[in-house]
Amino acid sequence: MEANASQRVDCRARDHNSSPRGRILHTTHRAYAARGGDVCVPLVTDLVDGYLARKWSVQSDFGAFLDPVADKLLVCTVLLLLSGSLGAIVSLPAALIVCREIGISALREWMAIRGAHATVAVGWSGKLKTATQMSALQLLLLSLSAASGMTSPIRRLGIALLYISAALTAYSGMQLVERACAALGPEDSRRSQQ
Repeated sequence: MEANASQRVDCRARDHNSSPRGRILHTTHRAYAARGGDVCVPLVTDLVDGYLARKWSVQSDFGAFLDPVADKLLVCTVLLLLSGSLGAIVSLPAALIVCREIGISALREWMAIRGAHATVAVGWSGKLKTATQMSALQLLLLSLSAASGMTSPIRRLGIALLYISAALTAYSGMQLVERACAALGPEDSRRSQQ
């Protein structure tokens, strides 16, 4: 009787993996693992590019503008895709992160018009936020390729880092808003309210 039960389990496992649904799931997990590499490559090239630009003193205004935009596009796109795959547990920090990115981009544009763009330049808290976001996204994409599901240590670590990065996102955003308000002063604040 025990031999029949183990044969049935083995047979079901074989049937599941050979079924169209099993092949689709296997292919999907491989695709997510590949996507994890797609996030890792831009992250590494971004770090190397920034390091070399500072080391060789070849920084440009266009590069300073484009680098954060590229980071935001990558992060927001991956967050959108992960929200669809993982649901509400990712959607809340994703919404906070995306709203902050749009708001701070608008603030930077406004401060540039006012001639005070340097007051909202990227600081260390923003760099830490970006590194934490990229690490969280990498881990979450890799966890989707694992068959272990939500209890996977990789996924739990990725979700924890995503929530930490959401807190860093809010903190660094508040810092930038405070610096912008201080740079504008009370006269500019009154003028913009009228």
